[in-house]
Formats: sequence, C-alpha cells, structure tokens
Amino acid sequence: MSEILLQLNREMAAIVEHVRPSLVQLRHGRRGLGAGTVWQADGLIVTNAHVVRQHAPQATLADGRTVSTQVVALDTAHDLAVLSVAAVGLTAATLADAQNVEPMPEPRRAGRGGTNPGPKNPARARQNPDLISPPATDHGTLPNLRFSFDDSHIRLESGGWTRQVTQRELGISKNIAGVNMRLNAGGVRELHWHKAAEWAYMLYGTLRITAVDNDGRNFVDDVGVGDLWYFPSGIPHSIQ
Repeated sequence: MSEILLQLNREMAAIVEHVRPSLVQLRHGRRGLGAGTVWQADGLIVTNAHVVRQHAPQATLADGRTVSTQVVALDTAHDLAVLSVAAVGLTAATLADAQNVEPMPEPRRAGRGGTNPGPKNPARARQNPDLISPPATDHGTLPNLRFSFDDSHIRLESGGWTRQVTQRELGISKNIAGVNMRLNAGGVRELHWHKAAEWAYMLYGTLRITAVDNDGRNFVDDVGVGDLWYFPSGIPHSIQ
C-alpha cells in the first residue's frame, strides 16, 4: 500500500474512533438497519427519514444499551428525522464551524504548480500559506526567519523547564537567541550571567528578580504578567 493510502487509512481510523461514542444503530425489530448521531447529550438523535419509516426504531447506543426512541420531527422532503431517547451518559457529536476553517493551501497558482498528495502537515501549511504557494515575486532566496519553540528540545528539571532557539536551530539568528522558561512555585534560576545582554517579558505568574553589578550595587524587584526586565552583559542575576 502506498504511503498516501496508509496516511489516509490512519486519518480515517482516527476520525472513526473520535465519532464512535456519538453513533447509534437503529432497528425496526429484526428488520431494517440504519445509523444515527447523538446531537445533544440529553437524548436528541439525528438520522434519515427513510430509516424511521413512520415508526420509532430501537436504538443501540455505543456502550451496547438498547433503548426505545420517540419521533420528534420528520422531514421526508429532505430525508431528515429527529428522535429522542430517555438515556443518560450520551456523548454528543462535536461540531466544527465550517466558516472558521481555513482552506488548505496548495502549491499552485494560475497555470503553475499542482496539488499536493502528501505527506502534509495541515497545521503548518495553514500557518505558512505563502511558503506553500509563494507569490510570483518570491524567488526563494530569503533565508528562514522563524523557528517555533514547539520544535525545540525542552530540558526538564525539578524546578520547571526551559527551551531555546539559538543559531543552531535558526541559522540566520547570529546575534540574538530566544529562551522560553517555566519556573514552578519555589523554583529558582540560580545566580548567573551572560556575555550577551538579557531582555525578558513575563507571560504568566509572578516572580522575583535580583541583580548585582561590578560595584556591589544590588537590585531586587517583583514582576508579573506584562512586565519587562533588562540585564546588561555580564551582570549577575537570579530569577525565582
């Protein structure tokens, strides 16, 4: 089996496992078999009108229970029916907002390129549509100017974690590096210093910063979300 078919098989299997708890089987005695979807957890089920056939069918739920149904609404013109069941513990289907789903960019524009049968990374493709289908003025000579923290190795410690993006990860970044760090309550980044200056922005929580300069002058401050700090090159400082 080709890789694209294997990928499609895995994706379809994942979809089936996701929706399985919201699916029900509908029967009329020993005859007739149809399917329905739990639309609301309080017992509302949507199915096709031709499955109902003017009579309320029996519903077999995902957990194996068989319950009676009642016909709430029937629209034969559009082949839709709504049933209700007196059951608890139902899992309603998760609905997506189609208007807010960004289209998948393809590597093509008028008269050029073609579709992409895979492999794909849909999340990345939607984040970078101009890389998938670059404008005519883009000749591909601009170096990569971004690298996600989510692609970086995370160092786990008892006091929290840290990850960084340096020239090793982002070749163009020769004069600046980025660090994303989490300190747990009571955690301390011990006194240290850098050859480079340090600028930081607080995203979450509160902490205390300390610093001391070459003349022995010290600084202590408590900072929170939205606060900034700056330590010049060579200034020892700690974070707790």
